[in-house]
Amino acid sequence: MNKMLLTLGAGMLLPMAAVAGPSYNYIQADYVADGSIEPEGDQNSDYNGYAVKFSGALTPNVFLQGSHEALDIDGAEADLDINAIRLGGNGSIIDNGRSSLDIYGAVSYELLNDALDANGFGVDVGLRYLPIEQIEIRPFVGYVDYGELDNTGSVDVDMDGLRYGLELVGQVYRNVSVTASYRQRNFELTGDGNADLDFSDEIRVGLRVDL
Repeated sequence: MNKMLLTLGAGMLLPMAAVAGPSYNYIQADYVADGSIEPEGDQNSDYNGYAVKFSGALTPNVFLQGSHEALDIDGAEADLDINAIRLGGNGSIIDNGRSSLDIYGAVSYELLNDALDANGFGVDVGLRYLPIEQIEIRPFVGYVDYGELDNTGSVDVDMDGLRYGLELVGQVYRNVSVTASYRQRNFELTGDGNADLDFSDEIRVGLRVDL
């Protein structure tokens, strides 16, 4: 009888224990379906493009990421390429067997090429919430300082600002998930005069494969 009770108890606990936290080992490819560049005092331009990201866990609480974005801006002579490498740390806030919540932070070194030409450093923080194992909700916010832009002629212009958004991830088959995200980037240009440069209402859809 005791063995039977232990077996039944273990069987009840197994489904709860099977719910794992978010993975930091994955490859993701996104299609940037739509976005709008809004220079202060100038006409808005739409853009689309693609992005790829690799994430690898160095330890259970440290990860390394690399990403590349290529944005095709309407009317621009060149695309905007954004390359970044990030080193981050993560920790579990909730892990009760039914759901999990991680907090993470990362520092980054980033390069802007072509349409804008600069390099700088960023910091990002976010949450990864899994109400169930198959669904992830990821709000995030960050700050980046690209320093001086190199393609502004004789005018010295620095660019920095905030970025934030929300990403939803839904598992469709084992280690394969679909993603959808909404993003904003609000930059300030400082130099001879101050101006805003916003990347607004960016919509992405993509595919993530956990490794």
